[in-house]
Amino acid sequence: MRFCEEVTFSADETLIRFDRSFLDLKLTETETSLRAFLDNAPANILVKYRNESSTTALIRRRLRNLIPDDWPDLDTLSQLLNQSSATLQRRLLAEGTNYRQLKDELRRDIAIDLFSTSSLTVAEVAARTGFQETSAFHRAFRKWTGASPGMYRHGRATSSNPGRSAA
Repeated sequence: MRFCEEVTFSADETLIRFDRSFLDLKLTETETSLRAFLDNAPANILVKYRNESSTTALIRRRLRNLIPDDWPDLDTLSQLLNQSSATLQRRLLAEGTNYRQLKDELRRDIAIDLFSTSSLTVAEVAARTGFQETSAFHRAFRKWTGASPGMYRHGRATSSNPGRSAA
């Protein structure tokens, strides 16, 4: 489950902080979209809300069907989507992301999925997520999750093992 970008385990307090600028955002919900949002609450509050028709979701689906080594650069992607690079960047920015961040988040999601559903080695997961160097993957994974790949895998194994608590 993803609560925010920076997670600290075993902290003295539990909190979520939102940037003050969110208070100035214009509300764009309709009655229908509000009902759909509320139907999925509180899950969509605890996990990053995804608008399945957004530019971000469209790109994630497109990239998810390719291996990371085959992911197009921004210019090629914008051509595939029949829009200029500037328009694509502007749309991603309006959704609170950029192409590099989107690719990093997708690499993280793929890595977590592989650690959760396979017995691949860390080096194999690194390769499948597009990393040439396992050490670079270790640094990125620690940045994404706050844990090394080995600690993450061990924590998942312990938390799914009845009678034992996660480390």
